[in-house]
Amino acid sequence: LGEHTDILQEGDCIYYDSVIPHKVQSHGGGTAKILAVVHP
Repeated sequence: LGEHTDILQEGDCIYYDSVIPHKVQSHGGGTAKILAVVHP
């Protein structure tokens, strides 16, 4: 998020304000599933 990096493990979750520039990618080349919840 911004200049910050979080590395999550299987089963982890994270909350962030999507107004902040962000990028989601699989760490280590494996497959990742992402569930995004958007609300007003």
